[in-house]
Amino acid sequence: KTDVGIIVLKPEAAGTEVGIVINTGSQLEVIGASRIEAALRRLNLKPVVVNKSQATGQEQITLNIVDSDPEIKREGFKISNGGGKLTVTAIDNPGAFYGLSDLAEQIDMQKGLGTVPEKVENARFAFRAIKFNIPWSSYRKGATMTVNEKTVKDIKFWEAFLDMMGESRLNVLTLWYLHPWPYMIRPTNFPKATPFTDAQLAAWKVYWSTLFRLAKNRDR
Repeated sequence: KTDVGIIVLKPEAAGTEVGIVINTGSQLEVIGASRIEAALRRLNLKPVVVNKSQATGQEQITLNIVDSDPEIKREGFKISNGGGKLTVTAIDNPGAFYGLSDLAEQIDMQKGLGTVPEKVENARFAFRAIKFNIPWSSYRKGATMTVNEKTVKDIKFWEAFLDMMGESRLNVLTLWYLHPWPYMIRPTNFPKATPFTDAQLAAWKVYWSTLFRLAKNRDR
């Protein structure tokens, strides 16, 4: 299978339209493309995202997700520059996301599209995690824990945090606190083990379901 994502090189005059063709059904590709969009706008270029099924074939930067490539490992990617075209190749969705993100960084650093260097990048470690201490039901008490409760309950915080993890090539989010289950379920045999009303527990369920979905969409 092959997913294709494309950006136009050519004259980089202000207002030049840059097509970005991706599989818009892939959350990781959409997020990766959004970083390229931002980089292009900083160059006063005009990015246009198009689903791969509507690609014209005239675009000049391509993202390929292929079944295998001898140079690329899991979550790795390759950027090639030849024949007036840039190609990002990966063997999985995380690698495609990292490749798109790296391309956005290169566009920023090169202040343009045509001088983006070729490279192959593979992860040295398969497990690259963050240990995140949740402030409620924490292993110790005090202001240093409770001061951040409101922030950690804000889903917008998690969106930004998970995106930061992607930018930093961190692929596992681990959450640490003493008693997670009372915040997620009410045990049938021990209902009083969960100290929340039905309404409170329902609110927690929305919170956790949303956070886990955000993490899954970003392959964390």
